[in-house]
Amino acid sequence: MNLSDRLIAQFHQSSVSATIRKTPGVSAMAGRWWLRVQTEKFRAAMSTLSPPQVPASVEIPVGLVNVPAVADAVMKMPPYILAGEEFSDEMAEWCPTTSKFISITRVPGSLGYQDIYAPVLGHLRQRGAVRILEVGMGVNDPAAASGMGSDYIPGSSLMGWSHYFEGSEVHGADIDERCLIDTEWYSTHKVDQRDPASLGTLASLVNAPLDLIVDDGLHTPEANGNTVAALLPLLSPSGVMVVEDILPEFDALWEGLGEWLDGHYEVSYFPSRHLRHNRSPGGGIAIITRRA
Repeated sequence: MNLSDRLIAQFHQSSVSATIRKTPGVSAMAGRWWLRVQTEKFRAAMSTLSPPQVPASVEIPVGLVNVPAVADAVMKMPPYILAGEEFSDEMAEWCPTTSKFISITRVPGSLGYQDIYAPVLGHLRQRGAVRILEVGMGVNDPAAASGMGSDYIPGSSLMGWSHYFEGSEVHGADIDERCLIDTEWYSTHKVDQRDPASLGTLASLVNAPLDLIVDDGLHTPEANGNTVAALLPLLSPSGVMVVEDILPEFDALWEGLGEWLDGHYEVSYFPSRHLRHNRSPGGGIAIITRRA
């Protein structure tokens, strides 16, 4: 482990890093270092991305994913908003503590992702039973890295997916063993997104094909890159991979990803500045699909 890796492992999301962010001069220098290191790690991880494991088939056509244009998010026309609100209302019945699904008109801190999820998941909803994996279940410990509030229900998203897609096979993964509790609705697995070998083990456990993969874990480009490289090849021909909570400082990295992403896949990125949300700073959301 080199010096950068040791610093990241020891201080990321700690009181030390919080102090650095509030210190003039030091904050700017540390920010430039963080952006450079994370960009390098993201590109290195993505360079290992392999082609899909599941061949395209007539039974599961490729061209059914309805990914909205970025202009749709910018314009926020009524049909687009209404679809998002309908998705919010339904998901709120099963996972009321998960802000990424809940309408911004009712819950402070909403991320505004419902407007993207609603059209993107429409074709999978029509199919019924699908296979789902979400990385990052959330532990209700504010002191933990990427920890949630004390009122958060761990596995809330998984509960939502299991009801939204009735009869589906749902898997969740997290590094914190406190939230790894299997239920009748989903199975859980341990994973470290900073360790490609750990992600490889997870991939072999859940296996292909996966129809929906969600990265809602560590929220760093390093973790995102490792997760995409390990899990995206498991995607079914009409499947969707979603990467959430991408911070604004990494917008350019994701907006330029399509230029050098493996030719078997394509990405649409929606930065937080285009979403309906009331959290500051907001996080962008990336949608990755198989190319026809």
